[in-house]
Amino acid sequence: MTPLALALLLVTAATSADSLSLRLEKELRPYLDQRAASGRFSGVVLVARRGTPIFSAVYGMADRARGVANTLETRFNLGSANKMWTAIAIAQLAERGAIDVEAPVGRYLPDLPNAAVRERVTIRHLLTHTSGLGSYFQNGFLRDRTYVDSMADFLPFFIRDSLAFEPGSRMGYSNAGFALLGLIIERVAKMSYYEYMRTQVLARFAPRNDAFIDARRPPADVATGYAAPRAGGEARPNWEMIEPRSSPAGGAFASALDMVAFGRALWGGKLVGMDRVRQFTTGQVPMGPGIKYAFGFGDGTMNGWRHVGHNGGIPGANAEFVSFPDHDIDLVVLANQDGPAATDVHFRAMGIIVGLDKPLEVTLATDDDPPAAAPSNPPAGADRLPDNQLGRRTAAFLAAYSKGTGPAMAAFLTEHAVPRADRTIEERAGQFETWYDTTGPLRFVRVVRVTASAIDVAVASAKDGPLVLTLTFEPAAPFRVQGFALEAGRR
Repeated sequence: MTPLALALLLVTAATSADSLSLRLEKELRPYLDQRAASGRFSGVVLVARRGTPIFSAVYGMADRARGVANTLETRFNLGSANKMWTAIAIAQLAERGAIDVEAPVGRYLPDLPNAAVRERVTIRHLLTHTSGLGSYFQNGFLRDRTYVDSMADFLPFFIRDSLAFEPGSRMGYSNAGFALLGLIIERVAKMSYYEYMRTQVLARFAPRNDAFIDARRPPADVATGYAAPRAGGEARPNWEMIEPRSSPAGGAFASALDMVAFGRALWGGKLVGMDRVRQFTTGQVPMGPGIKYAFGFGDGTMNGWRHVGHNGGIPGANAEFVSFPDHDIDLVVLANQDGPAATDVHFRAMGIIVGLDKPLEVTLATDDDPPAAAPSNPPAGADRLPDNQLGRRTAAFLAAYSKGTGPAMAAFLTEHAVPRADRTIEERAGQFETWYDTTGPLRFVRVVRVTASAIDVAVASAKDGPLVLTLTFEPAAPFRVQGFALEAGRR
């Protein structure tokens, strides 16, 4: 039994006078019970202060076929949350003087077969999703069940793509960028990415350090993810829907106890010196109201409380991790089902922790033109887009994109997107031609997730199978589109 697990045995006595613990029991526990009973939450919630749990809750089954229940020691798929670990590896190498975050990629990968990436993209751009690179979840990566031995195995799936925008000019979420960071780690450290992570990062906080698993033969102590079919029906195991091996961009497995240990190691300077911690966790690129993206971490404030962390989601799994470093509090929510299972709980718990007067919900942005009849806020999984500006602009994008013509996309950008001074409408429209060549027309399937300034929708592509389209919007009216991403299920 781990020290944190043992501490849970003492939590009742230790926290009887803890006002936050009492608030969580009073306000969060009934909410969790209700969601679990209705099938909307299967997973774990853990809140710890200075590494000691003050609230925990566990629901659902880790393996329905074998009748194995989730526990606090069950390891869940983190989705993109382990981007934080890849960033820490870069921070360690930078601390040793082996990497300069302002240096171009070509300094470390001089043979990379893309001159624009070698010469114009820096390590900073990769860490902050401002490189212009996109995704490796394309060209059959998931369809063909590509197994990765070396980080170079990712390159064929994205390295020939043109940059979507000038590096540093804006943010465009990029899993390919973090795969490239993994390759840089291999070259600089002169060992495999997986060995580096096992010996230099995970070994400093995780009781078990085999987080980067072979999903073709999953260990017995990891939770099976259950993904609802896009056409509806009973959720099914997700092993054939995810990467065969965990990667620098996501898909590693960890328990809630592991994630609390990671938070304590991070803020205790056990992973990298505190100067580097401050550098890598300080927000660089605005993402929305109250939050910026740092170097592999999100950095925001809520009700005056600073929070740092990362989330993740794939079909059948949803993860949320956040630390409140000024208060020595860590919050972990891990679910082995589709989002927003963990995200909804995460926002409710955050509101309680920071002392908001009313529960914090993930809500849709509204506009001045509400629908006449139908509700504007369909839940995740709905087979229709929301009847508001976010939904209407998403529908307009799909209609323009699926025509496969520059003029249609140019018209969409003129009417629905935030103007840009660095590129003409025609140049911006041209970036989608490469996408279209890969995917063909897109057909809306269902809503995956909606927040105040973003929407994820499942789409069917004519050439590349099921994908997830993400559009990000201005945080206030008129809610024009700010960013686009198209991936095979990862966010």
